[in-house]
Order: sequence, then structure tokens, then C-alpha cells
Amino acid sequence: TGYWGRPGAAQFYARGYRLYRDPAMAATAMRYADGNPRALRQADAIFDADPTALEKEIATAAASVPFTVRCEHLGRYGQAVLQTEKTTQGRALWIHYGKGKGHSHSDCLTIGVYAKNIAMLPDLGYPEYTAAWPKRHAWTAHTISHETLCVNDTRSAYSPGGKINLFGVQPPLRVIDVASKGAYPKLETYRRTVAMVDASEVDSYVFDVFRARGGRNHRLSYHGPAAAATVAGLDLVKQEKGTFAGPEIGFAEFYDGKKGGGYRGSGFMYLYDVARSAETVAAPFTVDWKAEDKRGRILAGTEPHLRLHALTSSSEVALASGDPPLNKRGNPRRLRYVIQSRLGDNVRSQFVNVLEPYDRTPFIRVVRRLEVEHEVDSDAVIAVAVELVNGTVDTLISCEEPARVRVEGGIEFDGQFAMVRRVNGRIKQLRMSRGSRLAVDDLVISGEPAAFTGKVTRIDVSDPNDHRVFLDPPLPPGVDLVGRPIHFVNTVSYDTTFDIKAIADDSISTGGITLVAGFKKPDDYTAGVRYLVNPGDRYVVPCFTGLDQ
Repeated sequence: TGYWGRPGAAQFYARGYRLYRDPAMAATAMRYADGNPRALRQADAIFDADPTALEKEIATAAASVPFTVRCEHLGRYGQAVLQTEKTTQGRALWIHYGKGKGHSHSDCLTIGVYAKNIAMLPDLGYPEYTAAWPKRHAWTAHTISHETLCVNDTRSAYSPGGKINLFGVQPPLRVIDVASKGAYPKLETYRRTVAMVDASEVDSYVFDVFRARGGRNHRLSYHGPAAAATVAGLDLVKQEKGTFAGPEIGFAEFYDGKKGGGYRGSGFMYLYDVARSAETVAAPFTVDWKAEDKRGRILAGTEPHLRLHALTSSSEVALASGDPPLNKRGNPRRLRYVIQSRLGDNVRSQFVNVLEPYDRTPFIRVVRRLEVEHEVDSDAVIAVAVELVNGTVDTLISCEEPARVRVEGGIEFDGQFAMVRRVNGRIKQLRMSRGSRLAVDDLVISGEPAAFTGKVTRIDVSDPNDHRVFLDPPLPPGVDLVGRPIHFVNTVSYDTTFDIKAIADDSISTGGITLVAGFKKPDDYTAGVRYLVNPGDRYVVPCFTGLDQ
């Protein structure tokens, strides 16, 4: 909660380079050493004929692969980050979809945002105590305390995994779409699309669409970096006593399950000082947090804020306070939560929000939903206009799966995600992810095909540095797809998105990133291994098209 930094140390990555001779490890070591090779000298170098040899080699190797900040997806770990390429005034958005991770929380598809040198959506982090400490299971590690969707008023599954459906980096637009089948296994859909859009050299906003189908009581939770929040466009009524669980339920009063590791209830009794909307909320509203900081991360002369623009019709919206672990020095005393609830049975939801981290003065003037014509599920498509104070207007279109849509203002789009940027009324930039056509005014861009698709015929893992997947049809010659993501569609519970490291006539290579999932029988190695990608799996390589004027 507010405490974060770079893990590891210069010596650590220098040791990694000595073991693996990986130039990227050398570049990381040099960055941590602030460019000083002498800081990389190992303690046992006194036994070497030339104690300076390793540091010299690292400096040379690092020069061949300069350190860069880039967007990454770590599939088998289950986390991805979208971030600006420059570290000065950098911004980042991450999403978690881990599978089988120890020391995890019930937080599938939770997100985090870094901007203005602080954590704008601070995760509660390590609990006060481990083992069967009640607050750990019913609050700190619970779904409702994270920046994600709680369904059925119960915690989601523990580290259930998720799969990337789209990962596109086209500055000023960066987008990822992830779905989880295991977070709430009985749900038809549990899926989140998040995009980070640069508004300037120093500001970015986040477009967040969370889709869910099935179950009851969908509650999307956010908490910003402060104990207080200012609401506009929404009337709230203070609840005089009790907690979010109800006026009759006291703080930390377990009412829907046993204390300890087996608790699967709501966790609502840890949310207090509650204010609720008196009726259904249909109109847009905003919530603004002025960041607080006990760790010295707010830079002198700055006043970081986070503003949430909410565009979803909700049965109820509530604000409540929740506590981070209170025995961690520097943690805030409490944080203010906003919870958007859509109540009922077999609920179908498309939560639409925009997050705006800003310094002192907002850079977004208004966010509004746009009318969209299409022939697919009503919760599968959304289009919004984000109007900036400098005269820029962004139109963002998100389709759950590629679809043909017509958006208010004369925009026609056939694909999965698109952005149209106008500056003072003139088209400045167009971006299209897994799309075949985007037309606005008299301007049209085409992306035939929207994606390259086919099936896996076989795999070859005989070379640990060159894992091969053979495709039918193969990827076309003359199209530079190296570095692009390839998604394998299957029932494996881990994410199966890889970066293409090389292309041959009939195959692609994932390089040293393994296609092996594990042993079939951990106690019998002769039984063979399981694979993440198998013959018959469908593959998808989305195409990305853009235009700058």
C-alpha cells in the first residue's frame, strides 16, 4: 500500500549474467549500477586471474542490448504490464491473472496504475498476520478489497488463471483483454479489457471495460490512494451504523461463514463508514481521490489525484472505508472504496469506467457513452468519447470479439478495438486492433486480414532455446510478424500467448520460452510431459493498423 520499488540489485543481475550470459540480464545489471561497471564486481572475483573481466564483459554485452522499458505479458506467471517507453514522467498499468501461485490473493483480473510517481490503485499487500488470521482471508486477500469484480457476494477462486485474448501496443494506445474461466467457474463470462491511452507526454488515462455474465450481484470495487474521496453527479445517503454488509452487521463481525482459511463469504463486514445511493444510478458520475503519502513518493510541488469517470447503470453505488494492514510502517490508516453493484440473479454486466491520474488540474473535460449500432450481444460492444481540455477528442471502441459496428458520429468499424483521435475537429490518429476496416469521415484504413488464423499441426521442444510450433496454414512470407503475440486457443488453464521470436516456412519459434507445462506424473518421469500447446489447437495472430496525420 504505497510501498513499491525495483526488486533485486546490481550484484544480483550481474550474477545472473555470469550464470546465463543473457545480454538482457547485463543491461539490467548496468541500469541498477547506474552505469558504473565497478559496482558489479563479485565478491569471489579476487580468485580470478582478472577480477575486472566480468564487469567489462557485462558492460560490453549491455551496450549491445540497451535497457528499455516496454509492455510485457508474462503468461505462465500470469501478469502483464502496459507502460510508457520513457521512464521520465512514466505511467504504467498492470493486470494480474496468475495460475496456481503460492502466497496469492483471490484477486483475478485485478489491476494497478502507476502515475505521478505513486501507486494510484494501491494493493493492500502483505497481511498483518498469516495462518488463520481472520482479516487475512476475509479482507486483505479477499476479492472485494481488490480492484476487480466480486460475484455472488463471495470471494473468487484462489489463483485460478486467465487467458489473454488481445495484446496490442500502438502508442498512444496500448490494450490488453484477459478472460478467466476459473475465477467463478459457473459464470459464462468473466473478462476485462483495459487500455492505457497517452493524452500527452506526461499524462495517460485508462479505459476499463469489465464484462460478466451469470451469477448474482456483480460488484466492481475500486479504491484510490487516499482515505477520502469527492463525489460529483451522485447523491449518497450516509448509513448511520453497521458496515457494507448491512446496518445490523458490525465491523469484523462474521455473519456468513467461519473465520479462517475456509472463509468464502462476502468480506463486507470489513467495509465501514458507508454511504449509499438512494436509488438506481443511471447517470454518469465521478469520484476523485487526492493522493496521500507517508512514504515520500509525492514529488515536491505536485498534488497527484485519481479521478474515476463511471459510465455504468448500477442498482446501487456505495462509498466505504477499508483498512490496509495496520502493522506495516508507512501504510495509510484507511482507504476509501467505491463499489458499483448490479444486483439480481443471472446478471449480465458491462462495467465501463475511465481512470484519470492527474496533477492538480484534470486533463479530461468529460467522458460520455456513444450510441452504437451492431448485431451482437448488447454487452459485447461499447464506445465512448473522451474529451480532453486541450481540444482533443478520443473515440474508443471495444468489442468483446471482432464485430461490425457503426458508432455515433459516422464511424464505421469492423474489428475488436479501435481509437479515433481528433484534435480541434481534425483527425489526428487512427488505431485498429484485430480489425479489417475503420472508416471515419472520408478516411478509411484497412487491415486485411484482421488476424492470421489456423491450426497447430505439431510441436518440437528438442532444442530448449528454440521451441517450435508448426502451423497450418503457415504465416505468410513477406509479413514482419516477429515480436508480435500469437494466441493459442485451447483448454489449458495457463495463458498460452507467446511472442513470436522467429518464423520459418511452416513454423514459428517461441525461443527459450517453453511449451512444456509439466510432467504427466510428477513421481514417474518416464510417463512423459504435458504441453501448453498441442496439435489441433487454434492459433490467432492479430494484426494492428494505424495512421498518423
